[in-house]
Amino acid sequence: MDGTFLFKGRFQWNVLTNRRIVYADPGNDQSFENNEWTYTLHIFSLDTYERRVIHQKYEPLELTEKQKSDEISMFDNYPEELISRMREFIEFRKSVFENAKYYDPFREILTDRNFIFVFTFRRDEEKGVLTYVIDADSGKHLSSVYFDTIPDYIRNGYAYILLHSGSRDEFPLIEKYKLDPAVYGK
Repeated sequence: MDGTFLFKGRFQWNVLTNRRIVYADPGNDQSFENNEWTYTLHIFSLDTYERRVIHQKYEPLELTEKQKSDEISMFDNYPEELISRMREFIEFRKSVFENAKYYDPFREILTDRNFIFVFTFRRDEEKGVLTYVIDADSGKHLSSVYFDTIPDYIRNGYAYILLHSGSRDEFPLIEKYKLDPAVYGK
């Protein structure tokens, strides 16, 4: 049920070069040790079955009391008949928000060849979504960049956004954006 909450990420995975995948569960792959928050990315080779982990430091984003209150009260104006059928879910949701302090460390993981793009929950109104770019081989953080929106795909230095018309009979419009080489630490 975690995917239904504004501050929770979902299990993420994506494909890297050399038949490897990167995966992480943002709710479980985070830790607080020695006064530092870290999240963990797992890399698995489909050929050799080798497993590696990458640990990255991050600054947690705190949930405000207003955000919690808004989410807890979101069902207040629903019809009683609907609320009675959803009571268990509503109570579960309320307990999650009452106990929550921080957003998960990230929302989405995308890859481009050997680069991992970790999209966070931090959004600057002018700059966009804070995103960390990590080299999958070295495990090093290459850059922190902002995206106006989280793209659907990143391939060969381009970000792609699919705009669906809502009709099943039409192909989506595809927006293509070239990424600055500095994103990749070049």
